[in-house]
Order: sequence, then C-alpha cells, then structure tokens
Amino acid sequence: MIARILMTFLALAAFAWQGPPLEAQVREFSKPKLLVILVIDQFRSDQLARFESRFLPARDRSGKVGGFRYLLDQGAYFPLAEYGNLQNMTGPGHATILSGAYAYQHGISTNEWANGETGELEYCVSDKKSPLVGGVSGTDERNGISPKNFQVTTVGDELKNSGYPSRVYTVALKDRAAVLLGGHRADLALWYDPKQSAWMSSRFYLPEGVLPPWVKDLNGHIAKRGEESLLWEASQETSGHSLKTNENLLLKHGAEVLQANFPHKTLVKSAQASLLPFGTEITIDAALRMLQEYQLGKGRAPDILAVSLSNHDFVSHAYGPNSPEVEEITVTEDRQIARLLQSVDERVGLDQAVIVLTADHGAPNQPEYLQASRVPAGRIDEVALKDQGETFLRKKYGKPEAGNWLLHVSELNFYLNHKAIRTAKLDLNEVQQSLADYYRQGDKLSESISYV
Repeated sequence: MIARILMTFLALAAFAWQGPPLEAQVREFSKPKLLVILVIDQFRSDQLARFESRFLPARDRSGKVGGFRYLLDQGAYFPLAEYGNLQNMTGPGHATILSGAYAYQHGISTNEWANGETGELEYCVSDKKSPLVGGVSGTDERNGISPKNFQVTTVGDELKNSGYPSRVYTVALKDRAAVLLGGHRADLALWYDPKQSAWMSSRFYLPEGVLPPWVKDLNGHIAKRGEESLLWEASQETSGHSLKTNENLLLKHGAEVLQANFPHKTLVKSAQASLLPFGTEITIDAALRMLQEYQLGKGRAPDILAVSLSNHDFVSHAYGPNSPEVEEITVTEDRQIARLLQSVDERVGLDQAVIVLTADHGAPNQPEYLQASRVPAGRIDEVALKDQGETFLRKKYGKPEAGNWLLHVSELNFYLNHKAIRTAKLDLNEVQQSLADYYRQGDKLSESISYV
C-alpha cells in the first residue's frame, strides 16, 4: 500500500500539468476499510520459495482466493526485508511490527529479563494489576497481562489517538504476540492457554472480568472435543526441499513433546495440541469470529485485525526449519490463510482491505543438522559462561556481601546484581565494561560451545 501510494505521488509529480490538480486527484483515494496483519512466528522467507509448489492457486476456478500464492501474485514482495533488532524473538519482533520502533525505543528487548535489584525474572507483558480472564496460566510471573512495559504506540493506537473510531482486535496462541500487536488501545487481545485448552484475555481489555459470549462459545466447542484424538500425518506430496525424516537430529534440545517423526498423535485437551495444525485452525477460527462479531471493515474508519500464527514457532523449535514438520505446517498455514482471505473478500471485499504478511523473526538451522552436514556447529553453555564471569568478578572485586555478582543469564544477556555493586560502592558501568572486556579476551565463547 505504501509503495503504491508513493508511486502514485511520483507519477502525479511528474505529470502535474495533466488532468485535475494534484490535490483533487489525491482526494480520489479512499481509505481502506480493513487492515489485516498476518504474522507467522519464526517464518523464514525462504519457506515461501521452497514450498511454493504445494500452495493453493492464487484463485481457483470458482474465483475463490488462495493463501500465500494470492498474496505473492497480488502484493509487493520483499524477501530480503529484515528487522534491526539485536535479539529477534517473539516479544521484540511483535513489538516492532506495528510500532515501527526498535527495542531501544519500545522497551521490549527480550521475551523476559531479570530485575537487577531483585533478581526476579520479569515477563515482557506481565502486569499484576491486569489479572487474567478465562484461564489460569499456572506461572506466577504471568498472573496478569497487559502492554504496560511497551513504551511506544502502534498504528492502531495512532488511529485512535487521531480521533478515528477504528476498532483493533488481535489474536494469537501466544499472549505476548497478541498484546504487542494490539498496543495500548486494542479493543481486545485474545490468546490461548494450553493448560486449560481455552482462549483467554485479561482485565486490561475486559475490566468486568468476563469473556465475550462468542469466546465462551469457542471455548465450549474446544472443551467438547477434549477427548478427541488428533493425528498429524505427512502428506504424500512433498516439495523435495525438506528432510525426509528427523532421524539424524537430536531433539533433546528442542521442545520434544511429540513423537520424533510423523505421524504425531495427541488429544485436543493436551497442552501439546497447539503444536499441530489444530493450533493454526483454532487461531483462524477465532479471527473469523472477530471479523463476524464486530463487523470489522464496516465502520466509518479503518479497522485492524492482527493475527499471529504462533505454532509455526513451536514446530520449528522442536524439529528445525528443514524438517518435514515445518513444511507441513506451512502448507496448513496456506490453507488457513486462504480461509481468512475468502471471508474478508465476502464480508468486506479484498479491494477494500490492506493485507500484510510478515514474520517476527526467522531461525537458524539446528546445530545437530549442521554437524550432520559437516558444518562446524554446537550449542553454547550459558551456565558455563556465567560461572566463568562470576569467577572473574570475584577475583577482581572480591566476594559480594550477599549472593553473586551475576544474578542471571539468558540468551547471552548477563544480569548483574545492582544491590551488591552498590553495597560495594562500585560503579555499575565500570563493572559492566570489565565483564564485557573479560568475555572478549581469548576465546571464551568457543570454550563454552558443546559439540554434540
């Protein structure tokens, strides 16, 4: 849409002496009625090219639109686009997509971080003042959810801040994906609790603490299917660009919650069900109900429907981006996105909508796969690195009065004990710099890599 507008302005500037005045021509453009933001978690751009042979046609003989192929044929395609976040993961990626800001601006640098004063881990969208509605997460740090830590605004926020009566609705299996796409003024962010097998939200969006009737209806349907067996089998059709099996991969480092190879079996009520195509299907089911219940795209201003398909990330973490499972879940996504686009076409008209497809981040190949392919690779032992850093700091500054100098390490982020540093009357910046210099000396990183 942006490219189209820019090209139009360039053309008008070049031929300004032809036709009506520029201002009159610009007025002819109508605002889109609906913005549909599709995010696939951990979706690498090469997967569009690798699996294209298995995608639905852009339009079938009856005129119904497809999924990925329709978007590729009808839209602007930027396969080399990337975000400049230092750590690309779900929280920072989703925070960037509709804010246009990077982590140093929006404040969501990682999915979770340690408090330098208390040592406690803080989840990126945790907020104890916004209790959960409709489910129980089972973890203390997630007993409340909101965009409290998100320090910027989104497109939806700015539409509303500008006085437009736009509606903003988001849905994802992951709470952080739904919350950060919605920003501060979303009408509803919905996410899935795999332990309860139910959709849920928080009092930030639902102050009265009650789920909308249509969400209860969705949850009722899922509950009725609780004992139903889910069977995920590999298709006989393949692209030829994925591994045939996962036999050569060690899955102990991934989310090994299903069988190592196809077929995969579980129950609807199982916490593992969301890894299967079931997870994609129920997400699109919820998005379609949002579209229907709130009559999105039929108001006086552009509405936003943001949908993140989280289970692509679950599958890729468990089996790796070259696995047959990732190919099969991508084909599922193609079909489910087609369902959504067809509904948008029928209810609003695709010519009245702007569709955006993107990812929050990509993924490297599994070290085990690289090693099997004779590429040097391994896994970094963060605990060993933390222990090395603690030993260095104790030699340099002595033993802290209480606890350790290093409180926590996660994703190569090292969290120092601010209280201990303050008690020892040390300068925090100086301690940080000395630790960074230590890790740069020699080859500390290589020493901590485990070659399996």
